[in-house]
This record gives sequence, structure tokens and C-alpha cells, in this order.
Amino acid sequence: MYGEDIDLSWRIKQAGYENYYFPETTIIHYKGESTKKGSLNYVYTFYNAMIIFARKHFSSGSFRFFSLLIHMAIWIRAGFSAIQRILFRISLPIADAAVIYLGYMLIRPFWEEFKFGQKNYYPPEYMQFVVPAYVFVWLVTVFYSGGYEPPVRLWRIIRGILAGSLFILVVYALLPASLRFSRALILLGTLWTLIALPLERIIMRLAGWKENALSFPKKKRIVVAGSYDEVQRITSLLNETGLPFELAGYVSEKRTDNAKTDYLGTPDQLPEIIRVHAVDEIIFCARDIPSGKVIENMLRLSETRTEFKIAPEEGVSVIGSSSIDSPGAIYTLRYNLIARPSVRRIKRLMDSGIAFLLLLVFPFIAWIIPRPFRLLRNIFRVLAGKNTWVGYFSGIPDSAYQLPPLRPGILSPADLYESGKLSAELADTLNINYARDYRITRDLYIIAKAFRKLGR
Repeated sequence: MYGEDIDLSWRIKQAGYENYYFPETTIIHYKGESTKKGSLNYVYTFYNAMIIFARKHFSSGSFRFFSLLIHMAIWIRAGFSAIQRILFRISLPIADAAVIYLGYMLIRPFWEEFKFGQKNYYPPEYMQFVVPAYVFVWLVTVFYSGGYEPPVRLWRIIRGILAGSLFILVVYALLPASLRFSRALILLGTLWTLIALPLERIIMRLAGWKENALSFPKKKRIVVAGSYDEVQRITSLLNETGLPFELAGYVSEKRTDNAKTDYLGTPDQLPEIIRVHAVDEIIFCARDIPSGKVIENMLRLSETRTEFKIAPEEGVSVIGSSSIDSPGAIYTLRYNLIARPSVRRIKRLMDSGIAFLLLLVFPFIAWIIPRPFRLLRNIFRVLAGKNTWVGYFSGIPDSAYQLPPLRPGILSPADLYESGKLSAELADTLNINYARDYRITRDLYIIAKAFRKLGR
């Protein structure tokens, strides 16, 4: 991916051997995170690999010239990539803002005629400043609700709009009478936004703009290829993910499995099984089916438009692709919940809010917190994004799980237990549960219980 194959081939040549292309083999290539070629990290890593290769194998004069060209390419390519990503990310919020504002251009004159019997009852400042403020609030609350996070879900958009409307109404109630315009326009704007934003995404779906289109989760019919024991394990894992699915049955070479009620046949019968049972996805168990057989079946079934995934032995995830040629997806336990961008944004917002609150009341709580100046340091570190108030327990030498990354925590779930009575196994379990079942209320509970430890 990043030139390691070129480096190896060159070193083989340097050692006096020859490289030959051998076309008689097949591999499974998982196209996933490493192939996001539009990302700035990919651009830097790819071109930096070229610099490392040049430094290693070129003469000093050639390397300096080549390095200069590569650095120029990095900056140009990174610039285009950054602009492209920014435009893509802001395109939908800009479209939403335009749709909401357009709605107010229609709603305001209608309400003026209906309520007051005249046009232009509200001053121009209403459309110039007040409505843009409403739009901004709705965009922010939809953003924090996960409404711009793929896959786009209707309930996230509705939740964000309603939260924004509630915030607008609360602020409206606190304003002096001279700055209040109309609660009815707020409610009519809310109704328009609740209709227009989902409709906009449905139109995007019909137009083929799938990245920002409204996503309707489909209940997949799944067949698992492997032994009955592995089928039970995979079914349990799929249930843990919370994804909608229906197990059509399983296929296996073992004759002892033939008596099971959900046994459908052998892997050789998969084409007929897919047709008869309307199968959407096949999961191959790596423990029971060799990789060569997996590849053979994927190639044989590539015309059926069936999705393929592979379940590693004793793993906690199912990895694979929607087709033999497309980037992969992962079914994994719900501890990825904390890795969701919307959850991270809310956690960051909560961290900043608590930090500002602690800074405000610091003169009053300094005398009850051991090491108050460390608390002050922690407040500024959280505000700077270097720490989070609650994170993983870091006292585990070798964790069995690779959890989603978090900033170092001032506190952790382990602070709810007495020091010295926490085994490595329990600490590992606490970290897994914290990541899998993350809730803001849990953070607040840990902070409240371990309040005096905030100055550590």
C-alpha cells in the first residue's frame, strides 16, 4: 500500500535474485480504512513512504532533488484534498441552511397576511439576523445529534431539530419583549424544517447522492458458512451489534450438522440456496473454511450481488465487503459506540462545559479539592483538548482488546472502586463496558463520585 512491496522487490534485486510475477495464486484483500485516498493522512503517509524509499536507495544528490519534488507534491495534493473534504463536509449544511431560509421567506409573508392582514409587518432585521440565528441553532443541534454522520438516520435529524427548537424557545422566553417577534413563526419554522430536511435527503437518495441521502436500514437475510458451533457464536455476535438481520440458515460440510433444522446444505450448493432463500449476505467462518475455499466461493458467487463477510476465529468482529470489488465494512460489538463522531462531539462538548463550570467556581471549591492547582492545570488541559474528564483506566499492562482511542482521562470507571482491589480482568471489563455502553450520565456519575480526585 505504501511502497513496501517496491522496497522488498528492490532489496531482492540488490541481493542478486530476480523478481517474477506468479499469476496462479489468489488472495483476500480487505479494502477498508487504509484505502481512504482522499484523506490528508493518506496523502502524507503515501508520499512520505516515497521519501523514505528515496533516502534509503538513492544517492544523496538525487535524494535531495527527489525529496524537493515529493514535498511539493505533498503540499499541492494535500491542499486539493483539504479543499475537497471541506467542500464535501459543508455542502449539506449549506444546502440545509438555504432550504430553511427559503422556507422562512415563504412562511413570514403568509403569517403576516394571516395574522395582521398586511405585508412587511416584521422589520427587515428579522430576516437579516433573527432567522439566520434560528438556522444556525438548528444546524448545530442537528450536527451534534449525528444528523450529518453517515449513515443518515431520520430520527437523528428529527432529534436535532426538536432540540434546536427547544433551545430557541427557551432563549426567546428569556429575551425582553422588545426583542421578541413571534413564537408562531418559530413553531412554523420548526414544522417546515421537520418536513424539508428529511425530504431533501430523500431527493438526494433518488438522485443517487448516497453519501448524504437518507438511509433506511434493511433487515438482511444472512447465511453463515461453517460448523454449527461457529454459527451459534456468529449469531450471538450479530445480536450484540444491534443490526437488523434474519438468519436464513447455515451451510456446512460436516454431515453431523445435517440434522439441524436450519441446515440448508453444503457450500457447493450456495448458488441455489441464495436463489431459493433470497440471501443478502454470506458470512464465512475462518475456523472451518480455508481461505482458498472462501476465495473460490466469492469468485463463483460474484454475479449474484451477494455481500460477503468473514468471521475470524474467536474474534469479536465480522469483517468483509458488500461485494468482491468494494470497500469493506465491519460488524463488531457495540463498544464502537464511543468511536462514533457524534458521540465524541457530545463528549467533547460536555468536557468543555464542565471545565468552564469548574473554572467559574474554582475559588469556592479549591479548599475541598486536594492539590487544587493540579485541578486548575487539568481544567486548562481539558479545554485545550489534551485530556478528557473520564477516560479508560490506564493501569492495565496488556489489554486483550483494542478499544477505540480516547484522550487520557483525569478519571476512569476504576475510580468507582477502592484502590488495590481492582484486578486486571475487572479493569479490562470496565474499559470495555465504558466504551461499549457509553453514556454522558455515566461520565457525570463518575465525576460526582470521584469529585475530590479531579486534582490528580
